[in-house]
Amino acid sequence: MSRFGYLRAPLPANASAEAQADAHGFLNEGAVAGALRPLPLERITAPTLIASVENDGYRTFAGARYTADRIPGARFIGYARGGHLLVGHDVEFLAEVVKFLDARSAGVQ
Repeated sequence: MSRFGYLRAPLPANASAEAQADAHGFLNEGAVAGALRPLPLERITAPTLIASVENDGYRTFAGARYTADRIPGARFIGYARGGHLLVGHDVEFLAEVVKFLDARSAGVQ
């Protein structure tokens, strides 16, 4: 679904932000979010590596930490800075990924 008028999408007479929100059902977002239930993360058995950065603009750190804490045997890698792309942690993070994959291929849990 595109914004009104974007990529040749139809442009209605009322193309206000409010009309756009109504068309996309965003007014009910709070009700939907309130109806969500936690996923049974403890049932995941696949080897799991989760990484996040505290200053990620998408604010994924708390959710990543929560998820890793609930998946049995999950490994969490957290950095204080680096943004969504883990800037400055390329070599360090890649080494962790290789170590994780090597352990999995050797049958280590």
